[in-house]
Amino acid sequence: MANPYALFKQLLPSARKWIGVITIIDADTGRITVQVPGSAEDIIVSGGGGSYEVGDYVFIKNGVIEGDAPELATIVNEEVS
Repeated sequence: MANPYALFKQLLPSARKWIGVITIIDADTGRITVQVPGSAEDIIVSGGGGSYEVGDYVFIKNGVIEGDAPELATIVNEEVS
């Protein structure tokens, strides 16, 4: 009989996928700095072979850009008095 926990782990993704916005592109090294919303730290990743610009939203997995991501909506709370 198969181990139920091992079967459950097979359903989970092997690595997390993040969405972030490109903040810095270093043309000399090919490294790209990506800011993940809600995180205090930036992630430095490799380009993944695409053509990206500062301000583009991208998917990141295992330190590599996997492709374009949709722009995240910004929620603004305004208090009216």
